[in-house]
Amino acid sequence: TPTNQVACFNDTISLSITGGSTGTYQWQYSTDNFMTSTNTFDIPGAQGPNYLLTVTSSETRWYRRAVEIPGGGGSSCEAFSTSFNINVVDIDPGTLDTSSSGTYCFGSRPAAILNSSLASSTFGAVAYQWQVSNNGGLNYTDISGATNVSYQPPALVNNNATPLDILYRRAAIVGSSTCNPVYSNIVSITILPLLDAGDIVIVGGNNEICDGTTPNNLNLVGSPTPQSATVTYTWQFSLDQSNWTDIT
Repeated sequence: TPTNQVACFNDTISLSITGGSTGTYQWQYSTDNFMTSTNTFDIPGAQGPNYLLTVTSSETRWYRRAVEIPGGGGSSCEAFSTSFNINVVDIDPGTLDTSSSGTYCFGSRPAAILNSSLASSTFGAVAYQWQVSNNGGLNYTDISGATNVSYQPPALVNNNATPLDILYRRAAIVGSSTCNPVYSNIVSITILPLLDAGDIVIVGGNNEICDGTTPNNLNLVGSPTPQSATVTYTWQFSLDQSNWTDIT
């Protein structure tokens, strides 16, 4: 077994000892390289000649195997292997400002997603990769060229009949390690479908009337796309097709 190793969360490491006496084994770990007994701990269930370790703590730890054999006079003899040091790559993904979350119209450009706190690592520099999901977070894809601490989404469209939730997150990667990326919180942006305003037609097809007469009804044809709430209408009139006034 080597004397030290850099490891990632959930890595599995097989520890074994070359040589050594046969006896009763107990694997131990320490947070100070076995300098003090108060920082030395027996590992429950680890009494075999080898030990399969799963990294579940970011704490720097040392591991060793104790071997004990019965001695004369009722006492026991105990010896310890060399220690094995594990340095865990602990990555904090940082956080994103969620103030850009919200509902936006078809084709609009959402506000930039800003950094709230930077990512950090106990081992090497951190790089970023932004990702996007259009299916509720089931799958994320990398956004080409999006490697800064903040991200400006482009103008977004939605060709569905219902509002579309687009999810963004930022991956933190330590390039000098083989550890998997860790991810920030999610920023959700909802894009509404394209709103179809419909077309106005005049009942009877006549748009010329005499002064003082009541015009035929105006009808709206077409099916405006429902939004996240009901569609509301405001009728307007204009005398020059440039300036419009709401009809109360």
